[in-house]
Amino acid sequence: MNRKPDVYLFGQVLGTHSFLLKDGFLKPDEYAEIKEQYFLPGGETGTAATVLDSLGVSVRMDGTWIGTEVAPMLKAFYKDKQADLSSLHFADMPGVMDYVVIAGLVRSPMGRFQTLFSSGQRW
Repeated sequence: MNRKPDVYLFGQVLGTHSFLLKDGFLKPDEYAEIKEQYFLPGGETGTAATVLDSLGVSVRMDGTWIGTEVAPMLKAFYKDKQADLSSLHFADMPGVMDYVVIAGLVRSPMGRFQTLFSSGQRW
């Protein structure tokens, strides 16, 4: 990205593992089949950058440190988009990820954000 971006975004940038279930939402002690599975940018900043890019708006993202499991996906996803990742800090750690189970209109996100934010580490 060579020109000044239209929008500067600061906040959560992470990798979201999404699982679309085949036959309805999870039930206790029952098997559920995964119909589709994705690993895409998430967090309020990652999501906003994706939406803004689709509307032709260039963005510069800043925020959460990006780890080794998230970085390759993030760089590949935004490679051909109007998203400047140069402000992001890439670190030698797995990275921030969440997991979302989806069936019909129901979705349940889960992750380790309380653990991450209570660790006392600055990332």
